[in-house]
Amino acid sequence: MNNNNGKSGCFSNFLLIIIIIIIIFNYFGKVNNSQTSDESINTSIDESSNIPFDESERITVDIDTLFEDLDNNAMVAEEKYNNARIKLTGKIKSFDSDGKYFSIGSPDNSYMFSSILCDITEDQKSELMKFSKGDLITLKGTITSIGEIIGYSLDVEEILP
Repeated sequence: MNNNNGKSGCFSNFLLIIIIIIIIFNYFGKVNNSQTSDESINTSIDESSNIPFDESERITVDIDTLFEDLDNNAMVAEEKYNNARIKLTGKIKSFDSDGKYFSIGSPDNSYMFSSILCDITEDQKSELMKFSKGDLITLKGTITSIGEIIGYSLDVEEILP
């Protein structure tokens, strides 16, 4: 009698781990690439137009709406929010120990699993030192990437008092 269940189960677990690692590396590669390309796009737009950004064009949106739109139709969310300059309030879920990013979630729904990854600059680190996990924070920024699995990434432009 030939018993291959143990080998098959091990192979499936190994394959699953490899897929997860690939997804993680792929995500962080896209975040870094999008930051670089977004910086050059913003610079060229600012230089060619010489028109400052009009704050009245900024979208005020809540996190629950962002994720409802993403759940309902990721293509529509991509069209609506990608590279959008937004203002939102959320509850801090975690901080990166290196101070490169933090994540926020719904201020109203503590059971929501999804969060927004917020990329910050060196100058913004000291402002974030005043906050703790669970605090409410209001941000202005630009959405740089949207994904069904990862959610949203936001380049933080300003942390509001």
